[in-house]
This record gives sequence, structure tokens and C-alpha cells, in this order.
Amino acid sequence: MESGPVVAADRVWRDAYGVSTEKWTTKVEIKVKNVSEHANHPSKMETLVSSFCDPQAYRFDAAKNEHYVCGFAKSVESIPRSTYLKLKYETVDVVCMKSFLVNLEARLYTEAEGDIGAEGEINVMPES
Repeated sequence: MESGPVVAADRVWRDAYGVSTEKWTTKVEIKVKNVSEHANHPSKMETLVSSFCDPQAYRFDAAKNEHYVCGFAKSVESIPRSTYLKLKYETVDVVCMKSFLVNLEARLYTEAEGDIGAEGEINVMPES
């Protein structure tokens, strides 16, 4: 597969590139529920929310099996109430995609409510 030219991020974007712009300035906290044990990892949550949130921090409540992702979004209302988490399983001759319906609850993130605890409950999202 050939790769095409890449437009550098330091160039000025023009309408001719067929792009639109959204400003994600709303700080949100997204609670993710009903996650399969196979996906209990920050990178899976980052992939799950990346189309509607730029994740900055992550916390997992093992007792409730709930993930919390904090980041920037267009608005609280722009975050869906549910979505599918797709996990890839490979074997020698086939790739299977398993889809799990997960529930999302979004709210405005306020540092007073979501304060990082002394034990480091909220972790910065790992670099990809």
C-alpha cells in the first residue's frame, strides 16, 4: 500500500483542503459504563472517546467497573449516550471485530469535583 503526501501541521489550513473546524473548549468528564474486562486499559478508552473528546486524564473505579475520562469536547451535548467499543481479535487466518455497547454519561468537568486525589486517582493519558 502506497502512502500519500502528508500535510504538515504547521501549514495554514484552507477550505480547499475540504476541512471544517470545531473548537473543543468545554472541559468534560465522561463516565464509561458496561466495559468488557478485555478493554480495561487507558488506551482503549482514549480510542473510544477520541471522535468527540480530546482525552487528557483517566481514572478507573474497579469496584464499580467504571472508567472516567476527562478532556476537551465541543460541548457536553455533543457526547453520545452510548457507543460501540470495538476490539480486534486476530488468529492465524482471520481478524474478528467484537463490538460491545457501552454507556456514556457526560458532565462538565470542574476541578473542585474532579480533584486529583493524594493517591493519584486521575492519571494523565499515556502517550500513544
